[in-house]
Amino acid sequence: MVVMAALCAACGACGDNLSGNAPDVEPATALFVTAHLDDDMIFMQPELMDALSRGSSTTIYVTSGDPRGHDHARKRFHAAMAAYRRVTGTRDWHCGHLEINGLAFHHCRLLERGISLIALDVPDGGRHGEMPDNLVHLVEQSETSLPLHGERGGRITSSQLIAELVALIEATAPAELHVLDFTGTHGDDHPDHMMAASFALWAVARSHYRGPIIAHRGYNVEVEPPTLSDDDYARAQPMLGAFEACYAGCGPCGTVCSVLDRAHDTWLRRQYSTRLDYPTGRLAAQDAPGRCLVVRDGAAVLDDCASPDAVMLDATGHLRAGAVCLTSGLGNDDPLVVTACDDAPGQLWLSDGEGGVWNGRPPAAIVDMTFDHTRCLASDPVAAPVCGSRRAPRWVVMPN
Repeated sequence: MVVMAALCAACGACGDNLSGNAPDVEPATALFVTAHLDDDMIFMQPELMDALSRGSSTTIYVTSGDPRGHDHARKRFHAAMAAYRRVTGTRDWHCGHLEINGLAFHHCRLLERGISLIALDVPDGGRHGEMPDNLVHLVEQSETSLPLHGERGGRITSSQLIAELVALIEATAPAELHVLDFTGTHGDDHPDHMMAASFALWAVARSHYRGPIIAHRGYNVEVEPPTLSDDDYARAQPMLGAFEACYAGCGPCGTVCSVLDRAHDTWLRRQYSTRLDYPTGRLAAQDAPGRCLVVRDGAAVLDDCASPDAVMLDATGHLRAGAVCLTSGLGNDDPLVVTACDDAPGQLWLSDGEGGVWNGRPPAAIVDMTFDHTRCLASDPVAAPVCGSRRAPRWVVMPN
């Protein structure tokens, strides 16, 4: 899956051990897929601290390519290493580059702790997607590929990014997967947060991973009440403070800033997440009381929930009706296809606990996909359209 390549240059004060080859990607109990090089420390607490206390974990930074150039991206990566070093008490990093299908990624690993940091170097698209190179353009297909902002350079397509994430999910084989919020239904957020999470979802649909996905909300939590306990805040604050000392310069690298960036502190104190998994049962449409998803005359429709033809969401993420399953159509608004059950991405469906049922097939490109970029199950008509801020159908999973 991965091929060892040349080592990265010396990493200065970060304490990297560069005396050997780049370490392989190893299995991890928890996998965190984020956009930027501090998202895990801000939005994924206390789960990140819990995972680090247990040991084996991997964090993937998708949009780790800084638009200001490689030196800035490198500085942010070093700051992340300093933050992880602070909470683990070890500095013996082994770093280098590995390749997946010819695309190089930067991998640093604390071998004795089983902790990895991986930077994919996809460009940061900017707070409002204002940068010329960003993942929104890739999904909208206004760009067919994006430049990689790492020291190895190159370009990446949408299908290559999905394949890269599939390979990393398979290599880490986690028990739990943490992503940012891809739904677009909770208000304003950084486009990179949502896009990185959607690409992770599309990769899950092509992988063998069928464990829980915990989606963590981003910037929009600032209007919510604080949720992080004082004890958990005291555990998480030094990690983020160590990052800010190295990157923002509020203290010497290796120290901890006692006062965090105001926005970071606001977000850190407000942790909101949704668990996506595979509850079993019939699907009842919230906008059509008493009506459930069924297969009738070879088509998916709504009918009485007592119908013997009711479709069941099963523990493997399939919408199953006897010996057949429902898959999303190629077009966003095409009817669902009733076909033999398999592991095609269009046959993966996840319930988010808030009524959304999300599909693993990437959408066809439409205009303005910043907050509407992932396909979900809809009831009127029964299809898998692009969902998000403009459309958010809701379902109730009715246990047998």
